Amino acid sequence: MRTVLHHTHAPNVYASGPLDRADRLRGDQEALTLAISSETARLFPVWRGNNLVQMGDTIRGWTVQATRTDLMQHAKLSVFLGLDSTGAPHFAIDLSDFEEPPEFEPGTAFEDLRKVGPMLGDDDGAILAYARGLVHWHRRHLFCGVCGRPTGRPCAPTWTVGISKTWKS
Repeated sequence: MRTVLHHTHAPNVYASGPLDRADRLRGDQEALTLAISSETARLFPVWRGNNLVQMGDTIRGWTVQATRTDLMQHAKLSVFLGLDSTGAPHFAIDLSDFEEPPEFEPGTAFEDLRKVGPMLGDDDGAILAYARGLVHWHRRHLFCGVCGRPTGRPCAPTWTVGISKTWKS
């Protein structure tokens, strides 16, 4: 029998992350609605493919409390990312319909992960890449490839929370 040597290289930190993706909650619309209205819920804003980060000596992902109802009213889409180690729910929100990127705390900016990714910590990079990827997927896959229904409807096997415009139809 022949032994195959494996290459030794750094792991792809974007391929995993610190969140429990909580698949048991994804199909439970009531649980997701409660989760996003929780005081511990965290939002990861995405604007036109760029993630919100705090700039400075070190760069880190910036989250916003879900109690920011002004953001929730303008978000076209929110996507459940999972739960952190304390059980706090994390969501990505799509703010791409704003003409200009919304302003947050001083020192924060929407940046392309290809630019700032190498300067982020592994956990921040993984969560921001996951948020960006799911928002991108949902913006480009508006209808279920199996049943043809809008992906924001509760009968389609999607990860969206009911704030997308298709949800209200």
